[in-house]
Amino acid sequence: MGNIIDLSQWNQVSDWDLVKDSVDAVILRCGYTLSTQKDLTVCVDQRYPVYRAACEARGIPISLYYFTNATTPQEAQIEASYLAGECRDLKGYTLPVFVDSERVSGTGRADNLIREQRTKCVRAFCAGLQAAGVPAGIYASDSWMSEQLDMDKLPFSLWVAAWGSNRPRHEDYVLWQYSNSGTIPGINGRVDMSTRDRPWLSAKDRIIDLEISEVGYLEKASDADLYSKKANAGSANYTKYTSEMHRLQPRNMDHPAAWCASFQCWAFVQILGLEGAKRALCGDIDDYCPNLVMQFKTAGRWYSQPEVGDLVFFGQGGSDHVGLVYQISAGMIRTIEGNTSSGSGVVANGGGVWSKSYTIGHSRIAGYGRPVYD
Repeated sequence: MGNIIDLSQWNQVSDWDLVKDSVDAVILRCGYTLSTQKDLTVCVDQRYPVYRAACEARGIPISLYYFTNATTPQEAQIEASYLAGECRDLKGYTLPVFVDSERVSGTGRADNLIREQRTKCVRAFCAGLQAAGVPAGIYASDSWMSEQLDMDKLPFSLWVAAWGSNRPRHEDYVLWQYSNSGTIPGINGRVDMSTRDRPWLSAKDRIIDLEISEVGYLEKASDADLYSKKANAGSANYTKYTSEMHRLQPRNMDHPAAWCASFQCWAFVQILGLEGAKRALCGDIDDYCPNLVMQFKTAGRWYSQPEVGDLVFFGQGGSDHVGLVYQISAGMIRTIEGNTSSGSGVVANGGGVWSKSYTIGHSRIAGYGRPVYD
């Protein structure tokens, strides 16, 4: 997804059909808190309802953001509750939903919070979203993240504003807003431009990095705490991966469900977007391993010897389980797998994301599907 724009009431769209042909996704400002009021006042962006309806009518992928002016965690939770409510009927989005943290004018109600207070507010906002089952992210400039937020206490997706050719210091981003002066057919005036691409990293490396960062995530006992790595651990097949993929494509992505394939599809969608993930997986995203195997075989991308970045399938015909090969050395492969355990051997229903090791000729390995990363 290399052409993502964000819109608010300050942008004027003249032709939505031209916009659809020019962008991969649109992030809409759905609301903001007035900076000039002593009491918290949640406002709806004037053009949000119309812009959202226009995107949904044309099948343009959308996500949302909210401009915070919370001064306490309690206020941030009120803001998050509004944004989560706007997400209830939001279908097909493959991006997180963001809280926008920045200074208004120097005299805004939250402009002069100290770093610790601001971090607590942003954390409460994101935690409120994720408690409602909404994937949470933070939008801010590169310098704001470094100077005004304690990022070690904010383990959420990042949308980093760093305008120009220099890459962001915070490289573990979901989105990089690289320009505030882009042009898009159908939009009058300049528009913010963002991308998921990291020119200095391949898609394969980004997917591997993302999956490694998920190691330690535990399956949940219910729909609660889906975005916590450890909380509400259980064996009922509830995960953020199945939840997001089911929301995106319910016809073949179930929630709750056995989730080794859902985890892999989720990682590909996060980095490549839905259509890019489908191309990489040679057909479609799917939570049923045999269907993924068939796609690779039909495309002529099924192998008996591995390469880094391959999906490794286990069991008769590849029907039992799947992982991602991220390292090959001395006749061994190392993998990242969902719905497995940290124990040795193939564990096809183990309840977590873990790194595993096998000999290349392991008797349970059925073969390797090679995604089209290019």
